[in-house]
Amino acid sequence: MTMRQPVPAGFRRIVRLFAVGAAGLAVAGCNHSPSQDILGSFFPAWMLCAVAGLLSTLGVRQILLRTGVDRFVPLKLIVYFGLAVSLTFICWLIWFSN
Repeated sequence: MTMRQPVPAGFRRIVRLFAVGAAGLAVAGCNHSPSQDILGSFFPAWMLCAVAGLLSTLGVRQILLRTGVDRFVPLKLIVYFGLAVSLTFICWLIWFSN
């Protein structure tokens, strides 16, 4: 059996400072919350962009199915997931870029 070595106080201090710094950086972007007013209720903008990205991905998939290109798409789950994420980010850039 080996005895556990005590953790030096300096190492604990460094870990604590790193954790506080990481928490500060994590909440630094929370000062502005883009939201859209839809029928008197505020929705987070990312949720609207995600819905738009998913709907546009379904539209692209329907086009690929009708043209027969969908048969040649490898790893369909990964490709369509990447397409949905890309279209979501494109919607975000179009609607909310400053």
